[in-house]
Order: sequence, then structure tokens, then C-alpha cells
Amino acid sequence: PSDIRVSYQGPVPKEFFCVPMNTIAVYQELLPKFCSSSNGFLRPSYLLYGPSQFGKTTLALRLAEEIMRDPSVEVIFLCLNPSDVNSELTFWRAIGLWMKAKTFDSHDLIDVLNARNKRLCLILDEMDIMMERSGVARNLISTICSWQTAQFFHGFLGIGSPKLLTLPNLFINGSIFLNSFSLMMMEPFTDQQMVDFFDQIRVSYDFAPSIRRAIMDYSSGAPGVFGSLIRFSIDRRMWKCEFNEWYSLVKIHNFTPYLLYCNATYNYIGGT
Repeated sequence: PSDIRVSYQGPVPKEFFCVPMNTIAVYQELLPKFCSSSNGFLRPSYLLYGPSQFGKTTLALRLAEEIMRDPSVEVIFLCLNPSDVNSELTFWRAIGLWMKAKTFDSHDLIDVLNARNKRLCLILDEMDIMMERSGVARNLISTICSWQTAQFFHGFLGIGSPKLLTLPNLFINGSIFLNSFSLMMMEPFTDQQMVDFFDQIRVSYDFAPSIRRAIMDYSSGAPGVFGSLIRFSIDRRMWKCEFNEWYSLVKIHNFTPYLLYCNATYNYIGGT
């Protein structure tokens, strides 16, 4: 039927999209910062930003898995909702719910960590939502700055759009923020990374050369679009089609409206 739409339910499940993380420079830079036993005097605090569907959440989830290999670290991976940041109280309560504990402020959180003999690694996804509550964002950032050398603190990773670049504006002295946090931008996949991925799945899904090229060009390297086009093609058994047949089916199944719906990302990566 012509009303079928492809919905992106990101991040792409591992079984459909297992791009080796050793090909992603951002991941390779973050991994030793968060997983090394010699992190140094200051704990790692990073903001990871980029357009939607660039693989930020998928990367952060993989990083969290690696950090959790250390049983002494309590990893809190919270995808923020508007209700979580209505106030400082609702934010710390949301943190407590993740830990199955009652926390009303940062001091309660520290008490829980000390009672469990754990160190905290806090990962916040959709951090843009917090920007709408500048007081909550400012107080959280100030709190994390004060934790930089604390024994209970392992690290912090905030994830969001390029709006995160405006966070220093919340402070009279923005250099305090810049001295405590490192900014990292997600990049689109290179042609070589996409070629390597197709080679990796060739045993199960040997995509026709013309379809490979079309997916690479159509996605412009945006990981979410790239992965969704591959999954879309596999689900409809189109990986061995010729280009004209594949392209017609993609149009019939409304993948183009899907990309237009995500025009903020599509325009960003297309340079339009």
C-alpha cells in the first residue's frame, strides 16, 4: 500500500547496524577518557553535539556499556523529558528513580553513592530540553564543575543538538564552563566507513553496487538515515534490486517524505 511510512525509532538496533566503533573517531577519543584507570586529577566532562540521526545516542549507549564493565561505577543514562526539568527537584527525583532511590538534591545523590560504595558516571541524552529551563541547566553545570575532583565522581557526558554550544551564555564568566567541559561534534560517516560496513554485512546481504552507491549518496553519511535506508531495503528484500526498481519502491513507500520530515538534519548535511 502507498501509505506505508518508514519511522525512525533510533538508535538503530545492534542487529541491524553494527558499524565497528573503532571506525568512529569521537568514540575512540571518549573511550579511554571514561574507561582508563588513570583519568588524572580532573574527571572527564564532555558535551557531544550534532544534528539528529548522527548516531550520538547509539555511540553513548555503547560507551555506557563499556563503562559499566567497571563494577565500581554507577552509570546513570537518562534521556530527559520536559517533566524532568521543570525544577531542580524534579530533575534530582528523576535521577533517583533511575537509581531506585529517593533523591531530592545533589547531596542525596552523593549519600546514595557513598552508601553503595559507587562512583557516578552521569550521561544525559536530549539535553537540549534542559536549555528551556536555564536555571536548572546552570545549577547542574555548576554542580558538575564542583564535582571535578571528587572521589565519588567518574565523569559526565551530555548529548544534544548544536544548541549546546550556547551553554556558556548561561554564565557571567563563560570561561568557567569552557575550562571544565570539552565539546565534541559528531561527524557524518565517510565514504570509506560506509563501504566497510557494506563489506561487513556482505555474507548475509550482498547489496548491488548501484544500491550501495544510492544509499551512500541519499544518506549523505548521516548514520541514522544510512542505517534506516539499509534496514528499509532489507525489510523489503530490495538489496539485490537494480537502482531503478529500488528507487521506485523507495518513492512508493514514502521514504522521501520521511527525509523531508527530518529536514533539519537533511538540510544540515546537504548544505541547503
